[in-house]
Amino acid sequence: MKTSRSNRRDRRQQIISPSDSILYTEWVEPNRPYSQLELTEMEERLFRNLQLSTMHTFHEECGHSYFVKNGGLKYKQLLEQGDGADLGNCSVCWKLHNTPYNLNTLCVDFVNLHSKVIEEHQTVDRKSLFNYQIFKIFYTWLYNEFFEK
Repeated sequence: MKTSRSNRRDRRQQIISPSDSILYTEWVEPNRPYSQLELTEMEERLFRNLQLSTMHTFHEECGHSYFVKNGGLKYKQLLEQGDGADLGNCSVCWKLHNTPYNLNTLCVDFVNLHSKVIEEHQTVDRKSLFNYQIFKIFYTWLYNEFFEK
């Protein structure tokens, strides 16, 4: 039996309890150095696994900037309007509104960290494991975690 692309995508989205959120991930000091090539490969794998494009959107009203899903509606709108365009509806604000209240502080912290990291990502060539972890947590929360009601 063949499944459609949307069904495969749905399997990646997880309905979880708030206590199982990736937002509770604790920072563990690396036990070895990571090369820039290794960090680049890790980031590319993350983008591929989460189906992120390299196109991002910025919302002036709230100040959120983030990479959009590859092939999604916002991706198609960005192809028409240009990378970095304000599309008027913010996925981060929507997700913050639909995340359980007890995770609100963690969400806001990661959104703020992500804002700093994405700015660095676009201006600095040097990568870091910390920035990779922030991307991984932020985009997994944004696109793959759905909380039980």
